[in-house]
Amino acid sequence: MRALAQRADHRLDAQTPPWPDEGQAADPRSLHALAEENALLVRELGRVQARGTRWRDDCIAQVERLQAQLMRTRAEAIAKQTRIAALEDALHELEARAVA
Repeated sequence: MRALAQRADHRLDAQTPPWPDEGQAADPRSLHALAEENALLVRELGRVQARGTRWRDDCIAQVERLQAQLMRTRAEAIAKQTRIAALEDALHELEARAVA
């Protein structure tokens, strides 16, 4: 898009509209210039869409990695809590035997 802004004849920067007044024929040079500008904008749009698609795909992949990491971390926490509960039960049982 920078290339468009630097062009002096860029239609978006022009004082007059790029289309003819009602009843006037379109100037072939103007139509050609508009077609070239349109092609340039279409290519730029394609590049921007591709960049947006790559960014979206990267974000999706990152979310999937983080969800997998979260699931592993939760599993580790559950395993530790289960081990702690089992050790507490064993400790209470040993304490009960020691008192008896």
